[in-house]
Parts: sequence; structure tokens; C-alpha cells
Amino acid sequence: MGGGGFHGRNDLTTGMIGMHGSQASNMAVDGCDLLIAFGCRFSARVALDPSSFARQAKIVHVDIDRSEINKNVMTDHHIVGDAKRVLELLNERVMKKDHTPWKEYVFSFPTETEYTLASETLNPRQITDSIDRLCPRDVMVATDVGQHQMWTIQHLHYSYPGQLLTSGGFGAMGFGLGAAIEGGGEAIPDNILIYATSNRRHLIRET
Repeated sequence: MGGGGFHGRNDLTTGMIGMHGSQASNMAVDGCDLLIAFGCRFSARVALDPSSFARQAKIVHVDIDRSEINKNVMTDHHIVGDAKRVLELLNERVMKKDHTPWKEYVFSFPTETEYTLASETLNPRQITDSIDRLCPRDVMVATDVGQHQMWTIQHLHYSYPGQLLTSGGFGAMGFGLGAAIEGGGEAIPDNILIYATSNRRHLIRET
């Protein structure tokens, strides 16, 4: 989009797409002219129907793993390389442009999952909003795999790289506990860390 870098959510929408993504992100992918995907393996949860995925767009896939290129979604162009270096080169060459109408169109759609309020039960947004309100801005978050992972990613707010420890779309069961112990507790012992998991994933006993 030529937004002059990647500073803030209003410069670029790709975010989370597919079955776990926001409506805004999915509408952006469906209506864009050019889709540049960095390190995206286009799994079935991202591209539910590969034949119609981003059907209006030219697709450029950037990945350090050549075996991911054209594996699930056919691309118009690909770059095998380190995402950081590719982004640096792109930022040197792409002129800044104004895409206000496009951004206004994309962000006219919901950017987060909307829930029906019910007096007798809490919904995921109410729970995550309470956690977000009570915790300091520098709290670290580690997640396991499941719907709680999507709620945590969508509804908690992050302010620095590495604050969210999650396996993304790789579906690694039990990832969160190891990430919480090593990535959070060991690496930055003084920080508060939230470990998000489902009660069906782990039973942790005090010994």
C-alpha cells in the first residue's frame, strides 16, 4: 500500500484472515489488487477455498522456506528470503501514497468478533477486556492452541514485539506452557505473564 512502513494498525490490514480472522481483514483480502504475504503457509484455516482465495488480487508470497511456495495457494510472484530483509528492501523502494478511501472501506467492517450480550453468562470479550484493564501495559501473554487463542489475539492489546507468545497457525498443542516458562518467566523474570489455555488441554497439579 506504500504506507511508509508498518507503523500501526491503520497502515496495513492483513492481520488474521480466514476462519479466525476479522471481517475487516477478510474483506481486505477479498477486495485487494495486490496481496503480499510474509511467512504465510496459506493453511486451510487461512485459505478455506484456495481456488477463490483473494481472487481479484495478484499474490506475492515471501517465505524463507521454499517448500511453502505454491503449496496451497498459487502465487503470481514469490521471493524466497528472510522477511526482515525483504521488508527493508521494500521500504527503500516503495513511495509513500495515500490510500484513505481504501482504509475507510476496510475499517467500515468489524475488526473484532462481536458478541451478543447475555445477562446470565460472560462472553469472551468481557473476560479479555477485564484482563486487559487490570494488567499493566507490559504484561506478556502466552497461549496454547484453541478458540481461547483467537480471543486472546483479537481482544488483548499489545504494545511491543515479543509481548505475545503464540504458535500462530502451526497448531502446536502444549506450546503455551513451555512458552510461559521459558519465553516469559525465564527470559524476563520480573514481568507479569498471562498463560491462556483451555481446561481441556492441561491439568496442572500443585506438588
